[in-house]
Amino acid sequence: MQSWLAEHGAEELAEVTAPFYPDVARDLLVGSLRRYREAGIWARTPDVSRPGFMRLAESLLSGGYISGCRATRTASI
Repeated sequence: MQSWLAEHGAEELAEVTAPFYPDVARDLLVGSLRRYREAGIWARTPDVSRPGFMRLAESLLSGGYISGCRATRTASI
């Protein structure tokens, strides 16, 4: 999936994802996807680094989505 995202533009991604967002205007969807791409938000591989995992865990904890994570108690960030 990551390689497909890297190889295709916002227009093509909007074409594929439009059925999931039927109430979103196409130009808005394309613009949003273009900004995500330009911001480098999408990973190019499915790998998650330990620091990246720790940031995710801390975010989930602070947002109340999880109540604890052993990794955050045993590792230093």
